[in-house]
Amino acid sequence: LIIFILVLQFDSFKQPLVIMLSLPLAMIGVVVGLLLLGLPFGFATFLGIVSLAGIVVNDAIVLIDRINTNINKRHMRLEVAIAEAGQARLQPILLTTITTIIGVTPLAFTDEFWRGLSVAVGFGIAFATILTLFVIPIWYYWLERKRIRKAQAELKNRQPNIIT
Repeated sequence: LIIFILVLQFDSFKQPLVIMLSLPLAMIGVVVGLLLLGLPFGFATFLGIVSLAGIVVNDAIVLIDRINTNINKRHMRLEVAIAEAGQARLQPILLTTITTIIGVTPLAFTDEFWRGLSVAVGFGIAFATILTLFVIPIWYYWLERKRIRKAQAELKNRQPNIIT
């Protein structure tokens, strides 16, 4: 259902794929956190992964939406659009990450049940944020470069030449 909504939102199959590829990046952090702290994968960990998925997908959506805005409305070149989006969305993404980690950290010191949730969300979002800020733009560039350059070239060719 989420992928279907993203396909409708972005009018593309590739961009939702890039967004959903951020989920395995988050899972790397979850596995690392559980292994480092010697915690089992339990129900609370699963709940943490579900909430983590929403946050990570949201971060990727925010980043890709800004790239699309830069390309479609501000008429930036692809590379410039990606760089500007990363710079403009760095602070909101980091603030989401930091506040989430601060919010779940106290759970790590409570009941055993909540430790898995805390570790899943904390380690998962820390890992995913770093990788999202670097990997998502690379994947976006790799998957969309030909289509966007072709569209920009067509737009440039359609503009009338004004002789002064």
